[in-house]
Amino acid sequence: MNLRTVLVVDDEPSIRYLWGRVLATAGYEVVCTADAIEAEHVLREYRPAVVICDVHLTGASGLWLAELIRRTHPSTAIILVSADPTVPPCETLRSSVVAYLLKPVQRRQLIDAVEQGILWVKRTRTL
Repeated sequence: MNLRTVLVVDDEPSIRYLWGRVLATAGYEVVCTADAIEAEHVLREYRPAVVICDVHLTGASGLWLAELIRRTHPSTAIILVSADPTVPPCETLRSSVVAYLLKPVQRRQLIDAVEQGILWVKRTRTL
């Protein structure tokens, strides 16, 4: 696992592009996918430290992907993102979920959440 690798999963191309640029400029290696199934393959190949995942993806949902990550990559930090402020709090309190961001996400919020995720990964590895 590379602590500087971040996977962005969002079905909106403009968001993937923008977040990819913001994170790359901040020094991260960024891989972007449009859906949960593609993300599942990327997880095996790149082993990102942090996954930023839209809750409402086309096809399999971001919550489905978050559950898959918890089972198959338990030391990967998850950041859930949505434009819907009514996602049940229990989803954001699950293990591995280090942040929940509401769209539109500001540059600093995104970077802070990724940094929080990396700290969580480091703590998880030392336990």
